[in-house]
Amino acid sequence: YANLSDGDLWRVVYERTLIKNAFDIGEKLIKLVFVDRRQRYNVCRELKISKANFYYHYSRIIEIAFMFAKDLKLV
Repeated sequence: YANLSDGDLWRVVYERTLIKNAFDIGEKLIKLVFVDRRQRYNVCRELKISKANFYYHYSRIIEIAFMFAKDLKLV
């Protein structure tokens, strides 16, 4: 990964995070929040989850992405 730009490295972080959450509610949440840019209320309604459950999965996704970014020395 030494010859990749920062933008490409962040793309790697996104892809790794998506793979780590594959076939899980986290995958759907990533796509709805970070790709489709949906608001929390709409995501909760669509996935039929509570606000607390949303924030649990959201914080888990952020932690996983942070660890991947840290491994790639982006943060």
